[in-house]
Amino acid sequence: MTKLTSINDWKKSTYMHDHISFLNPHTRSDRSFILKFEKFIGNKTNNKKIIEIGCCPGRFLAYFYKKYSLKSFGIDYDKNSIAMMRDEFKKSGVQSQIINADFTKYRSKHKFDYVCSFGFVEHFDNETLDKVLKNHVNITSSKGFIFISMPNLTYLNKFFFKLFKPDLLAKHNTKIMNKDFFKHFAKKNNLKIIELNYFGGFHLPGMSKLSRFKALAYLFNHKIFDNLNSKYFSHYIGCIYQKN
Repeated sequence: MTKLTSINDWKKSTYMHDHISFLNPHTRSDRSFILKFEKFIGNKTNNKKIIEIGCCPGRFLAYFYKKYSLKSFGIDYDKNSIAMMRDEFKKSGVQSQIINADFTKYRSKHKFDYVCSFGFVEHFDNETLDKVLKNHVNITSSKGFIFISMPNLTYLNKFFFKLFKPDLLAKHNTKIMNKDFFKHFAKKNNLKIIELNYFGGFHLPGMSKLSRFKALAYLFNHKIFDNLNSKYFSHYIGCIYQKN
């Protein structure tokens, strides 16, 4: 097995409809990424290019454009989701070039200053995973940066997903959700690790429904818990690299 999902899985999913919005600094999940981007991108962004692999529904691309004025690119293989995203971007004044392609077969003449994927690489295994990872490096410019993150579906999170969302869990390669995987990738491709850690705090399946209960949502998203992270329960694991 090399691909753990198919395009039909994404077509049947409500993910695009549920997430077609912008990053919200008042929710810990989104805020955790916003804080990472300050280290990943920094301040000098003039004429620099960023690409997100598996970019639908476009929340991150919208943030990169609005916050950092980066030349924004995205790649995804779901035509329907891309059409929805382009329509949303047009309404919101977001400028981004979206490429409809399968990243496992994607070849680019262009190099990007920032290459990122969030919740993408863990849907692959074996030789296809190797191709996907190598392609991240291939399209990164010299001294450019790569940010790869994925959900942390191990330990406590894996227990809850087995109980509540076993079908979704099966679509993820949980074997790579550890620091050793990211370190091995860096060593194999001569990348410098800028930051590698667990982030996003504690998160359970369906926790987003707390937004209906203001008191609970306030408590769950309080900044006091931002730095409470562990491999046993944190929402995400991710690494920022620099290409030599």
